Amino acid sequence: MRKLLLLICCLFFLCSDLTAQNFRIIAYFPHYRFALQNDIHFERITHLNLSFLNPDANGNLVIGGQDIDPIVARARSLNPSIKVFVAIAGGGLTPEWEAAYKLRMQAVNRTAFVHQLVAYVESHNLDGIDVDLEWSHVDALYSPFVLELADSLHAKGFEISAAWPATTRYADITDAALASFDWINLMAYDLTGPWNPNSPGDHSPYSFANQGIAFWKGHGVSAERMNLGVPFYGRNWDSPNTGQAFTYASMVAEDSSYAYEDTVGQRYYNGIPGIQAKTQLAQMETSGIMIWEIGQDVFGALEHYSLLKTIYEQIAQTTPLEPELAQLNATLYPNPFSDQISLEMNVEDRNSRIEIRDMQGRVLLEERLNIGPNLKSWNLSHLADALYLLVIHTNGRSYIKKLIKR
Repeated sequence: MRKLLLLICCLFFLCSDLTAQNFRIIAYFPHYRFALQNDIHFERITHLNLSFLNPDANGNLVIGGQDIDPIVARARSLNPSIKVFVAIAGGGLTPEWEAAYKLRMQAVNRTAFVHQLVAYVESHNLDGIDVDLEWSHVDALYSPFVLELADSLHAKGFEISAAWPATTRYADITDAALASFDWINLMAYDLTGPWNPNSPGDHSPYSFANQGIAFWKGHGVSAERMNLGVPFYGRNWDSPNTGQAFTYASMVAEDSSYAYEDTVGQRYYNGIPGIQAKTQLAQMETSGIMIWEIGQDVFGALEHYSLLKTIYEQIAQTTPLEPELAQLNATLYPNPFSDQISLEMNVEDRNSRIEIRDMQGRVLLEERLNIGPNLKSWNLSHLADALYLLVIHTNGRSYIKKLIKR
């Protein structure tokens, strides 16, 4: 009976809206958080990136001295459709790791290193590799290494991804290397931090996410190959912290009301409202959302305030990528607009309402819709010429449409 119930639950998950939409929820899970594996809701994740795997001075591949096999097995038991990657490198390479990469990515050693990485994927029942070499470690060796690694992984049916800054393309990433990734994860955070002590403020504003998406689309990365990265941490500029990091969990533990804020004093982070807005943005403009990192979320008694739960529920109830309003028998006109916009819609749900939001996620107008035929018009002449969002909430779902004022 227990096996039967597990099978039914698995089938339900596989048939859920989340899977049908092919929207990725990618969570990095660093080795120093592995003790939390029993608290992670793997059923709410489509891709798990175990991090970070690196070669030591003797050529062994290690991930913080941890055994990943129990985590892989647990994740697959709770979510048979999950894809598990191993992420290599990371933003903080030790001198030993840096020297090892420099040696093994040389042309004379590259093929052996690639074979070693692919063998690691095979031996640990993984689905691919995420390449997280960053900044000074992306040099002339990077693109040849990535191209050979991608060829070898794809030949065996595995996938390859990369994590890159939101608005920077490293000079040594060739167009061919860029095209070889199945998708890329935009690190739309750390706009400022301790390295920039004279620039306090929000390290991951909504506007930065927008800029990152536009930047990489400008470099030819399609929405289908892009995931928007969101932080489960913030940065503290209350003196004398100068941008030091703190976890979302620490804010909620201090005061549960902080879950519904994005700023407390000089502490900047993404709470539930910010994560909801960015998830909507990711649905409209990309094909996934990436989390750094899942161990910074809340668990146990505070589960109600979980950011992963927020993302999962937002995706489950929201139709992505600008559905045709015909699904609602609704007509919106004119769009683009200059002063006034009108909506015609037949409403069956007494809880139906509309919102108009700016691209920072702020609600500029909210109004309930009446049961039956509706013809609503709003004078928006006071708004600046820009891009806005119309959100229609009805029948337990949300529908999003871009509005252009000019």
